[in-house]
Amino acid sequence: MLNLSAEKQIVDYWLNSKGFFTITNLKAGNKDVGILALKFSEGSVKEVWHVEVNCSITSSVSDADTKKLVANFTDNYFSNSSIVSAINRYIKLHIGSEYTYRKVLVIGSIPKSRKDEIVQGFTSEGIQAIEFKEVLTDVMQKLETQYYKNDTIRCLQLIKYLLLSEPEAVVTLLSNESDMLTKYNVSKFVKTLMNQDKLRKSFAKSATDKELITMLKTSTLRQPEKLAKIASDVLGKKSAKKFLTSLLSQEKMHKTLPKPFTADYLKSTIERRQKPLKYYLKKIKA
Repeated sequence: MLNLSAEKQIVDYWLNSKGFFTITNLKAGNKDVGILALKFSEGSVKEVWHVEVNCSITSSVSDADTKKLVANFTDNYFSNSSIVSAINRYIKLHIGSEYTYRKVLVIGSIPKSRKDEIVQGFTSEGIQAIEFKEVLTDVMQKLETQYYKNDTIRCLQLIKYLLLSEPEAVVTLLSNESDMLTKYNVSKFVKTLMNQDKLRKSFAKSATDKELITMLKTSTLRQPEKLAKIASDVLGKKSAKKFLTSLLSQEKMHKTLPKPFTADYLKSTIERRQKPLKYYLKKIKA
């Protein structure tokens, strides 16, 4: 375990949490084999996975040709004769017979726009492609407050409970001065948060009114047309009437309107460009 990269340790822990017995640091000649994962049930083998981990922060497969990308990983990790022989040898050593195993690639990141295409490319070669962020998210969600001896997992635990649990720390981490999020990702991040039920319930509390007002003042929603559309979509007939009454009772509104905003004034200022339908119906009957 000490010689494993951090990402490989995380994948190894993830497999263990799913009930797999894992074997690492396997060799095939001068090549390193990823992880051999075996799941037992009632004394017999139920699943065997050959898992390879390729994770990089800076590199991306966004510009790579799908066929070349898939062929490169397949040839280097899964179809290489020495690796296949080593995997079969290790399987026979631990379960006493040959076994058809699943090929799994944990890859750093796949561009969303090409995810289906790339995943399908690997699937056609009998390889299941999983993004590392899915593994990492699953691991962090399940971490509890107990002490973990594995230093990498312990580090994730500290990040979860001592950093991500503090709103101010998260804001600092994702601030504009940070390179972690682009403008597009910031917008996407906020939208994702707003879709969470817990967050919506939090915004429903009066304690967040000031924050919401600040957000409205600095957004395009402060435009009269958009603000009116929001009010129209959100309010029912009764609440809309109360809203309008309350709005017109505000001191600032009195100063803005040219004269008392009465029903007669409203009628006189609306330009009626079309006659009502009942006018024409009367004409037809006549």
